[in-house]
This record gives sequence, C-alpha cells and structure tokens, in this order.
Amino acid sequence: MAHMLTIKDLETRADGTYYVGPLDEAQAFIRSYANVSVVSMGGRWEVWIDNSGRDAIPSAENCDEFGKGPTEEIAWRYALGAAFGPADDEFSAFPLTRNNAEAVRALVDHHFPAGQRIDVFYSTTTAHAIVMDNTGILWQVYPDGGLKTYRD
Repeated sequence: MAHMLTIKDLETRADGTYYVGPLDEAQAFIRSYANVSVVSMGGRWEVWIDNSGRDAIPSAENCDEFGKGPTEEIAWRYALGAAFGPADDEFSAFPLTRNNAEAVRALVDHHFPAGQRIDVFYSTTTAHAIVMDNTGILWQVYPDGGLKTYRD
C-alpha cells in the first residue's frame, strides 16, 4: 500500500523543508509526474524538479523545486521537502501514489484506522469509498483526499 505522507514526514530546518519519510517511494512518486535532474558538482549534489509538464530537462534556471546537499540523499530529501511542504497549518496529508484505488485505500486507513470504523465499502466502478465510523456516520472518501459526510 502507498505511504501516507503526513506532516510528520517533514521537518523545518535552517536550509528549508526536509523530507524524512521513505525515500524510494517518494522519488518514484515525483518521477511519475515530474521531470527530475540529479547532478554532482564539486562534491555537492543538487536535485532539480520541474512539474510544469514541459519536456525540458530541469536545471537551476528552469526548475520548480530543488534541493542541495553534501550527498545525493540529502539533496533529494530537501527537494522532496520543497515539493511536498511546507510543514505548516495548511499542510494536508496525501498518499504517495498516482493510482486512485490505492490512494482511496490509504486515505481510508489513515482517517479511519481499524478499530475506529464499523465497515468500509470500496466502489468497484469509481475510485472512492464509503466508510461507517464508530458513531454510525457514513463518509465518502475520494482519491484527492476529499472527505465528506455521506449520511449521518
């Protein structure tokens, strides 16, 4: 199942927002929709992310987010922090997947963990679910993170 990216996966540091979650999954998620360049310059690493939809190779002049660090991993973590952050009051958790059905399952488990729900119905025709919480309220869960009361 997809990792649910929460504010706990981000740290605010002096050099910017730093991603502390699972690296491979986050890299695969970013690469699924953005162009990425990773370069080493004189013992310093940089990761450039361009999510504009252009076919251009990202560089320091045309990237949307970037990260720098003494190692490739640290540069990646700063770039991912820039892409996923900031870690503030407006941050909203989301699953690291482009698969809508997988996203719905991750959101259901995040918002209604086992023991806090009575039942869940996953649609077989569209990517959404209906969840009955422990109080009997029905919720609709959508892959974009949307939650709304279905019926109470």
